[in-house]
Amino acid sequence: MPDMAAKLEILETLARTNRAADEKNVSETAKYYTDDGFIEGDMQASAGSFESELKQIYDNEPGLKRHVGTNHIFTDNGDTVLVNSLLTVLDGEEQPSVVATADIEDELTHSDGMWKIVRHRVEMDPATKKMMAEQQG
Repeated sequence: MPDMAAKLEILETLARTNRAADEKNVSETAKYYTDDGFIEGDMQASAGSFESELKQIYDNEPGLKRHVGTNHIFTDNGDTVLVNSLLTVLDGEEQPSVVATADIEDELTHSDGMWKIVRHRVEMDPATKKMMAEQQG
């Protein structure tokens, strides 16, 4: 199990990643991922084209959104640490409201003197998937 200092550093990395997503700042987000880091699940950005695919994700999310991570659970995974959490995405532009919820699993490693994300898995909740399907249809 990571010690308290490592947990705080990991939480800082995840918070900074969420803030970079709020700002739709691709290069800021990417600096918290390893060179071979990727996003999988209901959102995807592969290691080979991470920044261009991340830009597409951000471009498909109109307006100001706030990404709030909660309920972090840490699991030692040998050379990496798994962090399961819940993500709530709030509309910060039109009307304060929840626009998405998801279950998140991050796998992090200590690299170049900081904790970085190796793998970020997004599993949207059924209500989010239903709302997105209704908006597209």
